[in-house]
Amino acid sequence: MEAQIHRINFDTQLLQAAHCEHGFACLHDEPDRQTVRFMNKDVEVIKCLAETPCSKRRSYDGMQICTCPVRRKLHGL
Repeated sequence: MEAQIHRINFDTQLLQAAHCEHGFACLHDEPDRQTVRFMNKDVEVIKCLAETPCSKRRSYDGMQICTCPVRRKLHGL
């Protein structure tokens, strides 16, 4: 699946609504190593592994999760 996530076509409205402060770095050709799909208490979340400040990061059940709609789509959520 990781090889395919960067080939997803994104709706321009989704990209505009996301207001990415990092210039959508996750859409570059290099594999995404900043987030991982994670199952927590029957809830699938995107766990944030990066330490870079981001307005889309939220605290959830003792971890940092990503709420960015672009990242969520990259991970199939």
